[in-house]
Amino acid sequence: MSFPHPHPNGSSQPLTQPSPILLDDNDQDEDIVFQGISHSPPQGFGTSMSLPPSQLISSSVHHNAATFHAAIHANIPAPPLPSISPALLQAPVRSTSFAAAPTAAVTATSDDAARLEAQSAATSSLSSRFSPPQDRYPTGLVYDVLMMLHANPVDSDHPEDPIRIHKIFGLLQKEGCVSRMKRIPTREVLRDEVRLVHEQGIWDGLERSAQYDRERLAEQTNYLERLDSLYVNEHSALAARLSCGGAIELCDAIASGRIHNGFAIIRPPGHHAEPARSMGFCFYNNVAVATRYLLQKYKDGERKIKKVLILDWDVHHGNGTQRAFEDDADVLYISLHRYDNGSFYPGGKYGSDDSVGSGPGEGRSVNIPWPCPGMGDGDYLYAFDQVVMPIARDFAPDFVIISAGFDAAEGDPIGHNNVTPTGYALMAHSLASLAEGRLAVILEGGYNPDAIAASALAVTKIILREPAPRPTQKSLKVSILAAQAVQRVAHIQSKYWSNVVTTSVHAADAAGDASVGKLRISDLLRSHRRYALHQRYDLDLVPIQQRIHHAEAGQALATPDILDNETVVFFAHDMGNLRADPVALNTTCERELGYIVDSSTKVLDWAHAKGYAILDVNVLQQLPDENIPAFKTTGKSVTAADKQFHQDVTQLLVYLFDNLISLSKVRNLVLIGHGMATHGILSLLDERRKVWAQTAAVVNVIGMHTIPEVSPKHSDSVALRKWYYKRSKVITSALHPVWNDEDGPTRRMGKVEASRKSLSPLFPFVASPSRLSSREGHKTSDLCLPLFPLSPLPLATGHLCTAEVKTIKVLDSSFPDIAAFIESKLRQHMARGADLDA
Repeated sequence: MSFPHPHPNGSSQPLTQPSPILLDDNDQDEDIVFQGISHSPPQGFGTSMSLPPSQLISSSVHHNAATFHAAIHANIPAPPLPSISPALLQAPVRSTSFAAAPTAAVTATSDDAARLEAQSAATSSLSSRFSPPQDRYPTGLVYDVLMMLHANPVDSDHPEDPIRIHKIFGLLQKEGCVSRMKRIPTREVLRDEVRLVHEQGIWDGLERSAQYDRERLAEQTNYLERLDSLYVNEHSALAARLSCGGAIELCDAIASGRIHNGFAIIRPPGHHAEPARSMGFCFYNNVAVATRYLLQKYKDGERKIKKVLILDWDVHHGNGTQRAFEDDADVLYISLHRYDNGSFYPGGKYGSDDSVGSGPGEGRSVNIPWPCPGMGDGDYLYAFDQVVMPIARDFAPDFVIISAGFDAAEGDPIGHNNVTPTGYALMAHSLASLAEGRLAVILEGGYNPDAIAASALAVTKIILREPAPRPTQKSLKVSILAAQAVQRVAHIQSKYWSNVVTTSVHAADAAGDASVGKLRISDLLRSHRRYALHQRYDLDLVPIQQRIHHAEAGQALATPDILDNETVVFFAHDMGNLRADPVALNTTCERELGYIVDSSTKVLDWAHAKGYAILDVNVLQQLPDENIPAFKTTGKSVTAADKQFHQDVTQLLVYLFDNLISLSKVRNLVLIGHGMATHGILSLLDERRKVWAQTAAVVNVIGMHTIPEVSPKHSDSVALRKWYYKRSKVITSALHPVWNDEDGPTRRMGKVEASRKSLSPLFPFVASPSRLSSREGHKTSDLCLPLFPLSPLPLATGHLCTAEVKTIKVLDSSFPDIAAFIESKLRQHMARGADLDA
């Protein structure tokens, strides 16, 4: 059987199931085989070298990566690395070895060995003395510059270029991510580990390649490239062993609890490598081998792993990974890929939507095949919402691996899709809510170095627990062809998964059709809210004349006595949030209409009953998904869209203060912020010092969001910090990462406390309440707090933990305390008049 299809590098030609691939078909004794057939090596061949541990060299040689890259493509030997000496190359550091190309033997002297031992001991000693506590680095990183030695000996412009991993690592280092990650030492995979997935001939054939010089390998590269999209040089066997071993080490570190999640920046990739065949730039299937390793090593014990989810978002179908687990009920393989009716690489019908596995594994393969190029964020997120996440939650994996190819990225010369870094971040954000957050990201393809680096950075920020970027309107647009493809998959998979719901309703996009009447959902909500609050609290609309950057500047409603009442509650809040699935990546309007929750009624009921004037400000911002909080509260963790939104909210609140509150008779002002609007409350204090004299209390309900802080750049930051700390009540979820920071909340955040609801005793990682209650000025209200690393378990399972994470629920559960706090501060404020410094 043969069929035309484009290779990963874009060429198109007939392909047949090949005979064993021979690198030298003129000498039967020296054949190199990449299928399940092997031959004996040449007689007398026994030269081998052991490699040094990568942790001794990778960090010090990264700056020479560009030199290596140039040397590789110039077809000259790579220059020696400063940290690799002949002693290192010969020293018996590892039990495994790789076959060397026929070059002069390197002999280690006893002095060399002694020097190596001393160097290794010194390195180990320094590491143990100066390494930070392990729990400060919950995210791991695998990277070894030696994997760049694998390069095409013929074509220097080959898309699977060594510079790919160098670009990713360089950008992560530049953005400060590497310093926040625990480096996981790379090692070479063992033969028996490869045999967990591949036939013996795959190992033997690749190992045999190391004995040939570059000229002989170059003779065969054109043949291999044409037949199976492979190239080989004298370092390919080493790079493949390091790549596969790196994937195993990352997964093992996560499974053992040494880290919580991590990223393996490795090459060559692996997801096309089948059990009996290497192909598509791939020699060993890194993800498949790592998965088998986990299932074997952790089949029993406290950290048992019985089920693994592999999510493959590489633009090509991972035929090798699916075939490795074709009949395995313990591994769920989900792939989103270009299919083009079977003409896109690797070609054929194996990646079609009705290819669902066989035997015990039937229903464990989920293919989401895109019918054409051009698929973007909205298409992928729609597939996640309709198929990927419902199936993943139904499967309930113990471990999640992302086969993270970035060749669906915008600008990739092969994939021709349009996924942005935001799209990749949101997909990773969803997957991080599974398996108690045990997530391994393992690099596959991606052939635009800048695009893959930017995409990898976005995913890395997610696993470092920075906030997920806010999707734009454009990113949520779903094409008709994508929606139809996803619904076909949903229809097929609904046979196996109860969580998958099928629908035949797909309204065409009317955005560009002037003849179709359109009414924005936000306008409907705004009108309804104005009507309902007028009926219930006699609130009227406050006109906003000033132009705000945000198209929906916000909605302000006030009671008629706003100018005359001496006590005013100035309440700024979000519109509400979607009470839907744990991962709120919904792109269908019927879910939004069904689950919108108004967060303001409890506050308004209380203020109305007390007879206070009310200024209610709805900033018309739907709360983002809060499954995974920011790990660090830093300026870098705030996206450009969030910064603009904070500026818009601040501008709106300042406008209302200048044009309403400052003209009133108010003497006792209560400021309440909720959700994303809390940043505007603090910015109002920052920009209008006059507010200080009138304000009795400030309450900010955070939930899991980044806690706003008094800016150190403020002209009077010390005074504002003291004033704010004295009069504030800032409430977070019990699971907010600030409680796992060694230093806890700072005074610039105000007086921070956790929600009163406690964790269930079933939660697996708990610490004594005294851990936080001993900190001056902060209390836990009898909490049991999770030790690092934080897990999205409460949302992923919904029954093991009673701690609230949603901002609305935090407000609801804490409001009795909030009301009592405000009443107390009002009494103090009125007793001493307007002199807040008394």
